Amino acid sequence: MAYTGARKTEAANVVWSDVNFVGETVTFRVTKNGETRKVQLIDVAKVLLERLKVRRGNVPLNEPVLRVCEARGSLTAAAKTIGIPNVTHHDMREVFATTAIECGVDIPTVADWPGHKDGGKLLLERYSKHRDEHKRLAARRVDFSPVPPAQNLTVMKHGTA
Repeated sequence: MAYTGARKTEAANVVWSDVNFVGETVTFRVTKNGETRKVQLIDVAKVLLERLKVRRGNVPLNEPVLRVCEARGSLTAAAKTIGIPNVTHHDMREVFATTAIECGVDIPTVADWPGHKDGGKLLLERYSKHRDEHKRLAARRVDFSPVPPAQNLTVMKHGTA
């Protein structure tokens, strides 16, 4: 979910025939609004799915990609182990959206991947929780300094031709 922005139910219902390795897409057929959604895979998601496919061998195309549909216990245990607040399935969607925004993906595209129909309004209100380090680096990119003068430009004094 952190690699696609999918909801828990959407991810749980993906079968191998929904994964297009050549076109680098995954199709979500069971969605919140009932509309099928095709999403471009980011590289890390494609690699993960390829590894799962190899590991499982020759699986039927109608077999679910994910064998576990509920990871609450694992997420809670992992968060406790590394000393961070509890992590939920929905937090994975926020991680996906925030990371995509921080990587420079435009808002309409980021909004489309997890199935938002508002062009990014909800995304901007709720999901774009930029990390302090990202904000610091972004501030460094803003430059209001004047354009440096050309090196070979001769400056003429007033009254000379």
